[in-house]
Amino acid sequence: MNRLGRFAARLKRVILGPEDEDLRPGSTGHRILGWFGIHLLGQKRDRLHLRPRFFRIILIAFLCLLALFIGLFEFSTSPRFCNSCHIMRPYYAAWKTSSHNFVPCVECHYPPGRRDELRVKFQALTQVVKFVTRTYGSRPYAEVEDASCLRGGCHDTRLLEGKVTFKRGIVFDHKPHLTQARRGRKLRCTSCHSQIVVGTHMVVTEGTCFLCHFKGTVHGRTENPLAGCPSCHQPPSTNIKVGGVTFSHDEFIGKRHVPCQNCHLDAVSGDGRAPKERCELCHNEPGKLKIPADLASLHDNHVTTHNVDCSRCHEEIVHAVRTTLTPLEYGCDVCHEGKHKAQKQMFMGTGGRDFPAVPSHMFETQLDCTACHTEPLLSGDEAGLSGQTFVASQKACVKCHGEKYRGLVASWKKTFAAMIGELEPKLAAVSAAARKAGVGRMQSTGADSLLSDARYNLNFVKIGRGVHNVFYAAGLLNAANRNLDAVMTSLGEQPLLLGKHSYAGGDYCAVLCHAGVGVEMPVTVQAFNKSMPHRNHFFEFGVSCTECHSAQNHKQLDLKPGDCNACHHAPSRTDCAACHDVQSKLYRGSLFSSFSGEDAPSVMAASVECDGCHTGLVPRRIKKTVAEACETCHDKSYRQILDEWENEMESLTGDATRRLASVRSYLRQSDKERDLTKPELEKLKSVSEIITALAPRTAVHNTLLSRSLLEKALQELDGVESKARSAR
Repeated sequence: MNRLGRFAARLKRVILGPEDEDLRPGSTGHRILGWFGIHLLGQKRDRLHLRPRFFRIILIAFLCLLALFIGLFEFSTSPRFCNSCHIMRPYYAAWKTSSHNFVPCVECHYPPGRRDELRVKFQALTQVVKFVTRTYGSRPYAEVEDASCLRGGCHDTRLLEGKVTFKRGIVFDHKPHLTQARRGRKLRCTSCHSQIVVGTHMVVTEGTCFLCHFKGTVHGRTENPLAGCPSCHQPPSTNIKVGGVTFSHDEFIGKRHVPCQNCHLDAVSGDGRAPKERCELCHNEPGKLKIPADLASLHDNHVTTHNVDCSRCHEEIVHAVRTTLTPLEYGCDVCHEGKHKAQKQMFMGTGGRDFPAVPSHMFETQLDCTACHTEPLLSGDEAGLSGQTFVASQKACVKCHGEKYRGLVASWKKTFAAMIGELEPKLAAVSAAARKAGVGRMQSTGADSLLSDARYNLNFVKIGRGVHNVFYAAGLLNAANRNLDAVMTSLGEQPLLLGKHSYAGGDYCAVLCHAGVGVEMPVTVQAFNKSMPHRNHFFEFGVSCTECHSAQNHKQLDLKPGDCNACHHAPSRTDCAACHDVQSKLYRGSLFSSFSGEDAPSVMAASVECDGCHTGLVPRRIKKTVAEACETCHDKSYRQILDEWENEMESLTGDATRRLASVRSYLRQSDKERDLTKPELEKLKSVSEIITALAPRTAVHNTLLSRSLLEKALQELDGVESKARSAR
C-alpha cells in the first residue's frame, strides 16, 4: 500500500502540478482521474484504486498503437510509399509500365522469409531517415536476391522449363546460366535482368549477353563468340534476296559450314573495356579504387556477391546484323590485321620477356612514326596505283640532331645484324640440347620457359626492328643470351659463351650510341670514393657495360660495393696485385727499390700467398680474418703481435707525415723551394709518395721494409731541410 500511495502522489503531481491540491470528490483532478478509472482516497496519505475502466483504456490504446504500427508497416511496403521519395520516381514509373507492375516492390527487394524481411526492412528505415535528414545519395542501388525471383508463385519453375525463345528467335536456357559458372563467373538473375535501367524494369539487358559472349573473342575479321552463333540463334530458314540474287543460309551454313562472319563482318562493335572511371560512380575511397590483379575475385565480389550488373563497369558491346551494306566499305584492318604491332611495341618499350619496359627516348618526347618515316617509297604512276608508303630516312635524324647523327641508323642496323647473327646459331645449338634432354626434364627444371622467352625476344627484335628502340632491343637480346646460358646450366651443360666483347653479351652501349656521336670512354672514373680504371675494365678485363651500368636508365650505375667484391674476391681470382699493387710489391720487397737500393721481401713471401692470410674477405672485417689466419699457423700471441705491428706503423707514418708537412711548410713560407736542385726535388717527391703509400694497414705487409723506407725518408727530409736552411 505504501508503494501505491507513493505512485498516487507522483500521479497527482503530474496531473495537477507541483502545488498541493485537494482531491476531494467533485474536484477537477478527481474527475480526470476517475474518467481513466483511477480513484484516489485519503488526504494525509493517498490511496490508489484502479478500476476495470483503466485496464480497458490501456488495452484500447495498445490495440490502436498496434493497428497504427501495422498500417504504417504495410504502407511503407507499398509501391506508393516508394514513390513518395522523389529520387525513386523514375524507378517507380519504370515499374508501373513493366510486366511486373502487379508485383509489389517488396516482393522482389525483400528476400523471402520473415527474418530476412525484417532485417531488410530495418535497413530500409535507415534510408527513410536519410531522406528526411537530406543525407541520401542521388544514385540509389538495391540488390535483388535470386531467392526473390525464384520464390513460390513467381519464377520457381523457370529453371525446369528448358530452353525459351527470346525476341528475334533467340534461344535461351536459364538452367546452365544460373547453375553453372559462365566464364568462371557465377551469374545471378539480375546479371541479365537489370533492375537499374531507367525507363525499363527487370528486363533483359542484351548488352550483358553481348559482353559475355563477345568480349575478347573478336580479333580483326575473326570472331569466335562464346558457344558459337548457333547456340543463341539459328540461321533463317527462308531464302533471302540480296541484289537480285536469291540466297539460302542453309546452303552455305548447313551444308558447307561457312562461318557467319564471312558475310557479317560488322556484326560486333565495341570492346567492352572497363575504364577505371566507372569505379568512381560507386566508390570514392582510394583503397577500393585500386583494381586487384585477381580479376576473378573482383567479378565474384561484384557480380555474385553484390548483384552488380555488368553494364555499370563495362562499356557497351553492340551486336546487330546490318541489312544494307555499301560495297568496299570496310576499313583496311579487316584484311591487314594487327600490322606493325611489333614495331609499335618496340617503340613503346613493351612486349618483351624477362626484361623491364624501356620506352624509346623518341616515344617519351611524344614523337610519332611520322617523325622519322618522312621519305616516300614510290613515285609517279606506281604511287598513284599502289598507294604510298613512307620509309625512315637519316635526313630526319640529321635535321633534328645535327651532322654527328649521320650514318647512326646504318650503324644500328649493322650492330643488330651482328647480335642476331651471334644468337641464332646459339639458339639452334641450345634447342638441339633441349630436344636431346627431353620435354620432361625441360619442364621439371623450368628450362622450357627460359628457352621460349629467349626465342620470343630474338624474333621480337627481328620483326619489330631493333632500330625503333635500340637500348630496349639490345637489352632483350642480352636477356635472350642470359636465358640460353641458364638453359644449358639447368641441363648440366657448359654455357656456349660468346666472344670477349660480344654485343649480345652486353657490350652494346658504346657501339650503339657513344662512338657514333663522339662520346669517348674515360680512362678512369670515381666510384665509391676511389679511382677506378674504367677503360681497363672494358678492354683488358672484359667487363661488359651492362654489368655495372643500368640497361634501362641512361648513366645510372647499378653497381654496389659488394658486386666489386663478388668479382675481384672470387675464389678463382688470384691476381690480387691487379688492384692491390702497392701491398703486393711491399710484401715481395720490390716497393720503392730504387729509393731503398735493395729488395727486402717479407719473411713469408716465399711460402705464403695473399690468400694464405686473407682467408675471409668480408668488407670491414679484414683485420679480424687475418688475425684468425695467424692463429692457424702460429700461436695466439700473434694476434697481439699484429696489433703491435699496426700500432708501430701508425706511429711511424704519423711522425713521417707530420715531418713532411713541417718541411714543406718551411720551404713554402721561406720561399726556399726554388733554391733546391732537381735531384733534391725528386727526393722530396719520392719521400712524399712513400709516406702516402705506407698507410698503417699497408705497412704491416712488410714491417721491416716499411720501417727502413720510413727511416730513410726521414733522413732525406732532414737533408733537404738542412740544405735549404744553409742556402742563401
